[in-house]
Amino acid sequence: EGLFAEVEGEEGFEEWNDGERIQALYTLVRKSSSLAPGTRKRLVSSLCQAVQTLSSMLASFSGNEESRPAGDNGDGDETIPASQMMGSQSAALAGQVAPQSFRDALACHIYMLFSVMHLIESEAKMGKTLAAPPTPSTVRKGRRGGKQSAAAKAAARKEAERKAEAAEVASQRESCASAMLS
Repeated sequence: EGLFAEVEGEEGFEEWNDGERIQALYTLVRKSSSLAPGTRKRLVSSLCQAVQTLSSMLASFSGNEESRPAGDNGDGDETIPASQMMGSQSAALAGQVAPQSFRDALACHIYMLFSVMHLIESEAKMGKTLAAPPTPSTVRKGRRGGKQSAAAKAAARKEAERKAEAAEVASQRESCASAMLS
């Protein structure tokens, strides 16, 4: 059985673990450096949303409920903390595990989110080393009579683009971090 093999009794996870969907996402991640900034932003937000959704689904598998009905007192209104449950009930909760296909899908999405962010961070670091910001002396040399030269305007435009790109990377980093921590 491969990574994407379906196991009986795991209905409802096919859409997350569809081989074509995973392959398409992986192709987008690999080619993310050639995507338009808006498309790349949508890819990152889609991956973040998928990881957050899968993580919340995983929490439902783990049996993290704070309390359960007591069941033996007859009225059904009282609850006891899950940490105080003893016997076969707690053993059954401890053995509850998410299906393998679900875990595979979650791992793939986390890997893709990590990969796309690694590529974006690498590009940002390379951009900083290749395009040094203009020094004050080069900007001053271009001014004559209060007007900026074409070179100074181009340098100012590049600096503004670099700052906008840095803000975009920071925004994507923040959304990915919150998705990874959920």
